[in-house]
Amino acid sequence: MKNAFILGLQYAGILIGVTIVAYGLGADIYFSFAFTAIGFVLSKYLIWHFGKTYRDKYRDGFVSFGQLFLPFMAIIFSGYVLGTLFQLLLMEVIDPEMKRLAMEAGLDQAADIYKAIGMSDREIDKALDDAQELSAFMSIIQYVGGIVGGLFYSAFWAAIFGLLIRREKPFDPMTHQS
Repeated sequence: MKNAFILGLQYAGILIGVTIVAYGLGADIYFSFAFTAIGFVLSKYLIWHFGKTYRDKYRDGFVSFGQLFLPFMAIIFSGYVLGTLFQLLLMEVIDPEMKRLAMEAGLDQAADIYKAIGMSDREIDKALDDAQELSAFMSIIQYVGGIVGGLFYSAFWAAIFGLLIRREKPFDPMTHQS
């Protein structure tokens, strides 16, 4: 399991590195749909890569789903927790202005969605005001909930990628004992 946590640290390091690059490029990039999509695809590729690395390097190329599930969860969850803690550090300590920019970006996206579904300007303003009032309360809950939600996220992706990456040892009748 120790090896899985080490791979999880590498996974988190890469995702944090990508976050730092996007942060350096500015809020327009950091909060864009494109960055979110790239991050999603990259994280799934890294989960696959580190799961395969675990199987091939630490399990001699063969591992059942059951043997892979918990180490896979450790890889994903440790990366997820470290990434969430980095986001907390970035938004609360390093650059608290980013939190305001995140809120504005979210409100702009919500307003666009509300317009697209036909809400009136008055209804949109009310919904956005309610969201702003709730956001101050939700800040810490969001991070704690994110980590708790990360357990379910980790289990979900560990199950999916565990099924894809597992490789059972072939049956050898010469070594099989009855």
